[in-house]
This record gives sequence, C-alpha cells and structure tokens, in this order.
Amino acid sequence: MNPSHPKQWYYTIPSVIFALLLFGPFAFPLLWRSSQFNKAWKIGLTISVSALTFYLIYVTWYSVAWIFGELKGQGLI
Repeated sequence: MNPSHPKQWYYTIPSVIFALLLFGPFAFPLLWRSSQFNKAWKIGLTISVSALTFYLIYVTWYSVAWIFGELKGQGLI
C-alpha cells in the first residue's frame, strides 16, 4: 500500500475484526491484505477464527444428530 494514499476504511482494525466476527474465514483476505496488523496478529487471528469455526460446525452437527435421534426415538420420523 502506498503511504501517500489514505488508508481504505475496510482495512482498518475495527472493520477487519467486525468482518471476521460477521463472516468468519471469508474475511481472511481482508485480514491478510491489511497493513494494520503485524504477522503475529494475522497468524493468531487466523488460527483463532479457524478453530472457532470448526468448533461451531462440530457443535451444530452434534446438535442436529441429537435432535434427529430424539425425533426417531419418539417415532416422529
């Protein structure tokens, strides 16, 4: 990024954090193109958001399986 040009708003720290919270891993390109974060923060946020995403996928999968098990046990499906 050229220092003589103003920084784009979508590469600022609050915008990138908001995008990561809202869109998860889909916001990784914003994170990695932003000059506001150093490499350690980029790696840490990538690992954290990835781990949270995998955890939420696991919990959702487990919950849906439990719900279908309960429905089958009740004879509803």
